[in-house]
Amino acid sequence: MIVYSKQSVRIAEVFSLADAQSPAQVDILRFRDCSAPVSGTISYSHFTWQVALDQDPDAILAGMRKRARRKIRAGEQAGLAYEWRAGRDCAPWLTHFFEFFDRFAELRGLPSANRERLETLAASGILQLTRASSKTHGVMVYHAYTVAAGTAHLLHSASLFRERQEDARYIEDVSNANGWLHWQDMVRFRNEGCKAYDFGSWHTGNNPDHLKLNTFKHSFGGAAVPLYFADRGLTFKGKLAIYARKIQGVVRKGR
Repeated sequence: MIVYSKQSVRIAEVFSLADAQSPAQVDILRFRDCSAPVSGTISYSHFTWQVALDQDPDAILAGMRKRARRKIRAGEQAGLAYEWRAGRDCAPWLTHFFEFFDRFAELRGLPSANRERLETLAASGILQLTRASSKTHGVMVYHAYTVAAGTAHLLHSASLFRERQEDARYIEDVSNANGWLHWQDMVRFRNEGCKAYDFGSWHTGNNPDHLKLNTFKHSFGGAAVPLYFADRGLTFKGKLAIYARKIQGVVRKGR
């Protein structure tokens, strides 16, 4: 369990139902990626994209599309460096990761990273950071994960190729580095006992950008998996925040 703030609301986030306690001075008890709705909560269904890691690496590769395997080979030929940090060992990397991710987020029009949440995940031993670097370009791609209950769940993937939109070679190099990094992460998580590699949400709508991400995830093999995200309000403020979130979701679906 981790506890952090978001827009003045205190949230206790759990990654296993066995950890479902209600600590003091918390507004919302949040359940991540449950296989079924959670009793006594507002539960939201969603799909994620997962690759099974309980198989031989050759079998994982065989399940990928040519596009993904091509990126992996290109990354290997480029002589990229693979680095990772886990838990509290992420601390020396976090400042650079936040700077890197915020530049990425600004280019994409996305919100910046939730620093308190990521720092708390690191202190709790759940966060892992990985990165791919080259001698020419330095750090090219960062990935951030939670690793819990046998699943490595991708929280963030960041690169800065949009800063060099006119440099087609650099864009291709970054794309290959990202594919290669996913593969390095899969192999390491498998060797550490993880059973699933979770790319994150699987888009079921018609947004072209999100559908492009679907195509990328699909190229690594795997399947769409239904999961549930659940909130339990513990205070009036928490219940009000959950209700507002529910209303916003209804509005978005109606557009």
